[in-house]
Amino acid sequence: MNAIKLSANFSRFSAVALTVALLMLVYGLTIHPWFVEPMLQINEEEALLLTSYQRFTRLEAQREAVKMRLDAVTESPLAEGSLLTGPSPEAAQAQLMQLVVDRVDLQPGSGLPCSVLNRVPKPVTKQGQLSRIVVDAELECGPQALATTLHRLESEAPFLLVETMDIRRLAQEQTDGPTLHRLAINVQLVGYLGKSRGNRMNDYRRLLMAWLPYLLPTLLMSALWFYLLATEAAVQWPASSPVLPHVAGQAETAPLAERPMIDLQAYSAVWELPLFADQRRPDPQGPDAGTPPPALDDLVLTGVIVAPPLRVALLRQSGDQVLSAKEGDALPNGWSLARIEEQKVELTYGEHRQTLEISSPKLPMPID
Repeated sequence: MNAIKLSANFSRFSAVALTVALLMLVYGLTIHPWFVEPMLQINEEEALLLTSYQRFTRLEAQREAVKMRLDAVTESPLAEGSLLTGPSPEAAQAQLMQLVVDRVDLQPGSGLPCSVLNRVPKPVTKQGQLSRIVVDAELECGPQALATTLHRLESEAPFLLVETMDIRRLAQEQTDGPTLHRLAINVQLVGYLGKSRGNRMNDYRRLLMAWLPYLLPTLLMSALWFYLLATEAAVQWPASSPVLPHVAGQAETAPLAERPMIDLQAYSAVWELPLFADQRRPDPQGPDAGTPPPALDDLVLTGVIVAPPLRVALLRQSGDQVLSAKEGDALPNGWSLARIEEQKVELTYGEHRQTLEISSPKLPMPID
């Protein structure tokens, strides 16, 4: 096999190229990551710190001017119409939600219009003398309509503040025309409600009504005190006139002799139809201690209705007379219905108690 002979120039060129490649490999593996790259990173951080320092220096130079403007704005009265105008925080929430609908861009120059998907009011909080009204709104807009809507929300009176905003890009619909970008926006809007003249009058009225029960007696006592001081008249009680003996005797005996007799039967409705009794009937008279209770042989419990709070017992007397009574009712024979259960009732007559159960007929035994 014949060896290939390289020329002297080609050998020198190959040696130089191999040396350069080896040097680049050593630089890339050692010198650049260990020395060059940290120095470049330090230069970038230094440039960033220098830019931040210059920006904060300019802001610090504007501190006094901004402070003077802030003090002037704080001391100056609010512009007319800059706050929400509602008689109550709930009305201000409704006004803020309506402003969201009124200020969305429905006819943009290009792209999709804005539409309001949802509005949720948040709890009202106090911030000094103002009430902070917050509403979360969910919108769907095109880019141009969104920019116009945000400008209207913050620049038109009453002024609103866009506190937080979340923008998401929705999936595009396949159309033959130009691509229309759809954005889903969740925005939190803040408005402020001040105390109107009507609210202040209501506060004064509530304060007056709270103190009125204490002011009236104080004013009356003060007027009476000043009247007594002005007149300086002492209170003198008239002397009692003497009563003659025979007149005193007539005063004691005359009312007894002339007292009219009262007919109690004219007021019999008071005890015959008592007002506070359930069935407008007088309470049953309790039996005497020595009187034996009536027999219950002719009384049969045929059914019970239990539907809380209603409990009714169905009873049958001799002669197929059916009675219905509730707990606490008195039966014609003098017994009282004390308790009703599902299968039995308990009757009381003074200190006597007796139980009636529902009779369940049984089938006769089969005869072989």
